[in-house]
Formats: sequence, structure tokens, C-alpha cells
Amino acid sequence: MTREELADLSKLASTLSDEDLEKAVTVDAGDYDPQAIAVFRAEIDRRKSPACGQSAAMPPTGGPAESEPAVKSGVGGWLLYFCIGMIVAGLIEACNGLVLLLRGNQVVFPLMPGLPQTSQLQVPGTAVVVIGATGLAFGFLGICAAILLVGVRCHEVLRGVKAYLWARVAWAFLPVILALTVPNQVEPLGLSVSESVLDAVFSLFYPVILLRYFSSSERVRATYL
Repeated sequence: MTREELADLSKLASTLSDEDLEKAVTVDAGDYDPQAIAVFRAEIDRRKSPACGQSAAMPPTGGPAESEPAVKSGVGGWLLYFCIGMIVAGLIEACNGLVLLLRGNQVVFPLMPGLPQTSQLQVPGTAVVVIGATGLAFGFLGICAAILLVGVRCHEVLRGVKAYLWARVAWAFLPVILALTVPNQVEPLGLSVSESVLDAVFSLFYPVILLRYFSSSERVRATYL
């Protein structure tokens, strides 16, 4: 093989991809003479050497632009949406709880149903008042929790918010307990046992979804831990 042919072969080798060069010296080695194989191997060795501009410890595609993205932190993305949702839901619950409080003070129930109506001692609708007061409290706490998540970034805030959400899980069963123990007092709310169970199931979605997110989100971990 002449010097010009070797030069042309070197130019050809420089244009081939790494996969084509490896194939030429292995699978297709029988199609080339020993000098051509030597040229291909020399090109492979040249590309693997640090002098080619790529360190052996650095992958060919490495670089600042292609490095793994940093974990996002701060109040944004789903965390921001959840905070806004907590404020909106808190306002709705607080208003609903206030309405129930006012309504419960207007509804009275007989202490001893067996006595004639004229002899009855009347008491306020305690069950309605309890549901209204707890709804007002949880609505207010939800608003405070969202504001703290936005303004204070520390582990204690996240732990307090999780405690609030676990308390909401327990609170979801309050209408069921009242419907089983004092059914006559929740009748003004239109709550039977089956309806209160269904209401409890739907009430669980909100805290359970948030607990799942706050426990698994990389953004939450980077922001508050």
C-alpha cells in the first residue's frame, strides 16, 4: 500500500464513528488488509487517548450543559399549587364551619324524648356545633399551614404540617361517630350513617394526597430538610 493510499485510509478512518471502527477491526476484519486494520486500530487508540481532548475518565458526552439537573427547591411547581389549594380549601371550610356554628345554636333537641313536648328541656345542637367548630378550626389551621410553607422553610414547619394533615385524617371520621352515637342531632345536616361514611371517604383524599406528596417530593425535601 502506497503512502498516498495510507493517507487516504487515515482520512477515511477519521470520518468513521467509533462503532464502525470497532466493527472494521472485529467483525469485518477479513475485508481489509493488515495495514488497513493497523490504521483503524491507530485511530481507535488516538480517540481513547487523553490527547484527543477527552479524558478517559470523562464520558464523550460529558459537560456542564449535559450534567444531571439539580434538584429543584423553593416554593414552586406542585408545591405552590398545593399551598394555594390549602388556602382555598381552608377558606371554604372556615366559612362552612361558621355557618354550622350559627345553625347549631339555633337548633334544639329534647333531653328526654319520652316526656311530653311541653315538659322537655331543650339543649343546643351539640353535634352540629362540634362539626362547625372543628371545621372552622381546621380551615383556619389549613390557611396558616400554607402561609408557613411559603414563608418559613425549615423542617419544623414541614413536621407541623404533616401533624395537621394526620389530624385531618382522624377528623374525617367525626361525622361517622356522631351519626352512630347521636343520629337525631345530625339529622338537620342530612347525614345518615351511610352518607357520613361516604363523606368520610371523600374527606380522606385531601390529607392523604398531601401526605404522600410531602413525604416523597424531592422539591419538598430540598426546601425544608
